[in-house]
Amino acid sequence: MAVSFCLPKHMVHRVSLVYVAFSFVSVSCELELRHSYQNIDSIHRNDWVCDIINCSCQDFANYYGTIAGYGYGCAPPAAQAWWSNTKNCDASIVGGKSQYCNGSACHLPGAAPCDPPAPPPPPPPPPPSRKCPSWATDPLSCVAYYNVEWDNLLPETTATWVNTMPIGNGIFAANVFANATAGSVLALISAGGAWAESGELFKVGLVNISFDPNPFVGLTGSPTHGYTSSESATFKQTMDLTTSTVRFEIGSDITISMYIPATTNALVVELDTTAKITMTTSVVPIRPSPSTATPAFDCTAYTTSADVILTPAANGTAAIAWYHHNQNATTARLQKQSYFDNVVSGENLGPEALQAIPDGIESLTFGGAVAESPTAVVVALAIGKTADSDLVSGFVASRIAEANKYSTSLEAIKSAHTAWWKRFWYRSHLEVSTSTADPAPFLVTRQFILQRHLTALQARSPFPIKFNGMLFTANKPTSMGGPGVDYRQWGGLSWWQNERSPYYSMLTAGDGDLLETLLACFQNNWPLAQARTQHYFNFSGTFWPEYTHPLFGTTHPNSYGCNRADNGGGLPYWYSADRWNHYNVQGGLDLSLFVLDHYSWTSNQTTFQKYLPMVLSVLDYYRLRWKSNGLDADGKIIMFPTQAVETYQCPNYPPNASDCVTNDTPSVAGLHSVVTKVLMLAGESLLTPTQKSTLEEFLLTIPPIPVVNGTVTAGAVLPAQTSNVENPELYTLHPYRVYSAAKAVANQMNISNATRAFNAKKFGSDDGWCQVAPDAALLGLGNLSVTGHAPQLVAARAAVGPAVGYRYPAFMPHFQDYEPSADHLGMFASAVTFMVLQPVDDANGTAVLLPAWPCEWDIAFNVSAPRRTTVAGSLVGGKLSFSVDPPSRTAAIVAARCQ
Repeated sequence: MAVSFCLPKHMVHRVSLVYVAFSFVSVSCELELRHSYQNIDSIHRNDWVCDIINCSCQDFANYYGTIAGYGYGCAPPAAQAWWSNTKNCDASIVGGKSQYCNGSACHLPGAAPCDPPAPPPPPPPPPPSRKCPSWATDPLSCVAYYNVEWDNLLPETTATWVNTMPIGNGIFAANVFANATAGSVLALISAGGAWAESGELFKVGLVNISFDPNPFVGLTGSPTHGYTSSESATFKQTMDLTTSTVRFEIGSDITISMYIPATTNALVVELDTTAKITMTTSVVPIRPSPSTATPAFDCTAYTTSADVILTPAANGTAAIAWYHHNQNATTARLQKQSYFDNVVSGENLGPEALQAIPDGIESLTFGGAVAESPTAVVVALAIGKTADSDLVSGFVASRIAEANKYSTSLEAIKSAHTAWWKRFWYRSHLEVSTSTADPAPFLVTRQFILQRHLTALQARSPFPIKFNGMLFTANKPTSMGGPGVDYRQWGGLSWWQNERSPYYSMLTAGDGDLLETLLACFQNNWPLAQARTQHYFNFSGTFWPEYTHPLFGTTHPNSYGCNRADNGGGLPYWYSADRWNHYNVQGGLDLSLFVLDHYSWTSNQTTFQKYLPMVLSVLDYYRLRWKSNGLDADGKIIMFPTQAVETYQCPNYPPNASDCVTNDTPSVAGLHSVVTKVLMLAGESLLTPTQKSTLEEFLLTIPPIPVVNGTVTAGAVLPAQTSNVENPELYTLHPYRVYSAAKAVANQMNISNATRAFNAKKFGSDDGWCQVAPDAALLGLGNLSVTGHAPQLVAARAAVGPAVGYRYPAFMPHFQDYEPSADHLGMFASAVTFMVLQPVDDANGTAVLLPAWPCEWDIAFNVSAPRRTTVAGSLVGGKLSFSVDPPSRTAAIVAARCQ
């Protein structure tokens, strides 16, 4: 298949495109590339155009081994920028895929490996599904069945640390792993708030705890072959889900435990042994010197500072400590290195935007300090603003004091940690089983549990879970053959299409507190979004672009358009130069529905009142955005120009009706869903009379869902060309639930328009962020024997193995994102949730139980429903029994038949 490359990366990020580079490259092109490679610092990224370097896009791919969706082979940064920014040449690619360089550049300094390492052995088959008898009385014993256990260490010969397992407390997280050769365990520490000067998310640090003598010395193996048990020493590495602790057990007398306490910002490493073993802690330099680079999708090169590592001997501090410190605002502005200032001016947001929210990057400091005892190492961790003059006396001294304090109160910290995770696992459960040899029920259960655990490790601070690697990228430093510990494809910003995926299953799981952190993120940058709307459109309201920075709500500078400051580049200030981003703003409606659902489930009026003004402001944007178009003959607003997510776009300005979208279905569906639910939930008690009447009048002007020949379509008017693989018409199912099986069961709604749209969908792929599985579940398609129904789709997702370079079964492959992807299991968990319980979205808080469940699968469940309702029970052999708490809510839970 011929595929057009040499495009901005975002133009291919939704589709998995794979190919292998040809072995041929023109001699003149090779000479130019080799010369450019060796003199890369003298070449500006925008100078890399086909005619100047005498190369075609095909030559580039052949030479560097560039693999779309996998990486750039051995291409240096400037060449990568050329590849992602050049728009005027194509490459025809055929064949398979390889993430390794296969051209002449393999032999240049810093090249990617020319040959892949031996593939790891296939994973053992999953154990049979089972029915834990203790879910109702002792769920921890049931969760423990799904612990991840390894009896060997795979060789660490790839660009990532393969044997990592995840720990975290929702604020800080870490990939932990063993280095059996050196006799140590390591923690690559991350945090959702560790933002560097470049606007990118950085790792907090890499901590190494070495043991003397080496406790792994009795194992059989080598660095290139891995390690396993021997006659003299057994080995087991366990992810203990019940306490979110990773344990390394060597022989019968050595246990090393690693965890990040749920209630304390620290890393804890405990040694349990009767042998005489000493522990020594060191901080591995991962950013030993400053570096300058242009972030992905940016227009400016930023210099990020080096990490500072302090030791008692070298610096006179009381303990080992380290930190990364961003420049203060004054210095950054003088050097034109203030990310916040640059994006605000570059995107023409107006002077009010600079005052709307604080600069969350300037003077930000993150790091930690170490306290050691014979049996434990405690590393106190922190992120916060710090003055340049207060780094050692303030930040470092405070961390040292905290580490010592935590070290002396470790038993209390551990007790609180264990209690938190016990409460977490008692909130809800799902276990799928079968009497047959089918492995799918076990895999569905395990992946659902592992996914829920992963979200809890990351979602307790006001930053979204990073879709492109989460907090668990395990890349090695460039000095060790990796792409750098901070590297992740797609950079620091979040795409709404992607970042939303892990959150839909949280309410039914009883994890409303985790969902609220997403709302808090947008609440924090909402003032800038308001200022942007006012400045761009001269009316009050709120919109967010499809891709936004979690700190600021700004978009990609390069996507907005470089060199547009002050004059807009001849385009309206509101117009993004990137056609994927022109009118793709419906995520604000999706976010609003999260706010409304949160209130539906939790009945927390304080939280609802906090976020309701943000929802009303989003609706103001939609109410006023197309006012100049007037109303159509039926008294409905005319939503033009717009686009249907990224699939149906409006590429030109001024827009042409023939190649643009009118009344895109995601926005229309979102407006119907959100406005109706605001009026239902807020009503006269939380809305002023003016707000209420305004919304009631607006609801009457929202266009109908576009339907042609009894089938929902992606918009009232659509261009012929598609540019991505979303099915916009199915946003009437997920996320907006205009149609659902729950409404068909409880209210006898006719959902045939949506069913026909599902059957006629243009794009059937269902991995990563694709949402066919949740759509099928919301349609009530629960027949296990029918291809394309929800059971088969979730089983297929659950059967996907970990990403290349990873081993943990919930670290999903690249797909459209970057490994380990957050989207694949996020959408999987959403689909499973909708198979188990769907809201009817009515005033009574009605929900339908098992609307898309196959009779062949037994299930034990304890889930949350609207209005603080808990539903617990089981389906065994097609027979359902359940109870509702409080009992007064029993009538609001409608049981569907299994299929």
